Amino acid sequence: MAGVITDLKVQKRNRERVNVYLDGEFAFGLPLSEAARLRRGQFLSDEDIERLKAMDAYARARDAALRYLASRPRSEAEVRQYLARKGFDDPTVNRVIGRLHEWGYLDDEAFARSWVQDRERFRPQGHRRGDHRPCAGRPGPGGQRARGAGPAIAPVATLGLARVSQEGGGFPRPSRVLL
Repeated sequence: MAGVITDLKVQKRNRERVNVYLDGEFAFGLPLSEAARLRRGQFLSDEDIERLKAMDAYARARDAALRYLASRPRSEAEVRQYLARKGFDDPTVNRVIGRLHEWGYLDDEAFARSWVQDRERFRPQGHRRGDHRPCAGRPGPGGQRARGAGPAIAPVATLGLARVSQEGGGFPRPSRVLL
């Protein structure tokens, strides 16, 4: 597949990407930042092409993960599953996950605490549930373990919720009104 770059065209729908043509035929797309280093007439070996394709896969996976994280916090497992569904290979997914951890975008412990707080705020279980521990680490539908937080992190997250319950914080219990 080695060849000479005959054309570099900015994509119509995404101005941040460039199509690379080798020997007159479309070969692959690249982020604009990577394509800026290429020029017409430049020879690309098979190794160069594989390296550029790997860079492109990483950039696309990173961008997809960042868009996925933009709406709400996610667990590492959720992001891994999302990228796998998008068709990215394991080495690329692992590299993106590592970078997201470095940047502080992925933190399962913080995700678990946030999830429990949101659950308490938006779906309170009532005073008969006690300290709410059964729902926070529950492996069933909607539980943290279903979202990928894992059994080791669920107890850590529920400790904060138990403290709020003991301190009398959280949502006030409605008083009974007799008619």
